[in-house]
Amino acid sequence: MSVRADVNIASLEASGTLIVNTTSIDRVLGTVNLAANTFMLDVTGKIQVLEVIKVEASFRIVIGQEDGQEFWSIDIDLSLDFFGIARLSGDFYLDSTGILG
Repeated sequence: MSVRADVNIASLEASGTLIVNTTSIDRVLGTVNLAANTFMLDVTGKIQVLEVIKVEASFRIVIGQEDGQEFWSIDIDLSLDFFGIARLSGDFYLDSTGILG
């Protein structure tokens, strides 16, 4: 799925993947191996305001099972560009085992 919108002062581009496996067996969808009883949402996007402020971000959430245990994870990446002279970026990761990164 993808979306693109343009207005006079800003533009937005986004694309993503939503995969849900509600069965009790692992499935292969294209090149993606999806474990049984799993949900995955993966979104990437870009916003530009007046072509001088640019924001790029990606977000991924997975809920399912790993080694027979319930598992979830959230992964976020963000990058901001101000006037082409300053750039700020960061990432965030958290999962149900307590890993924070």
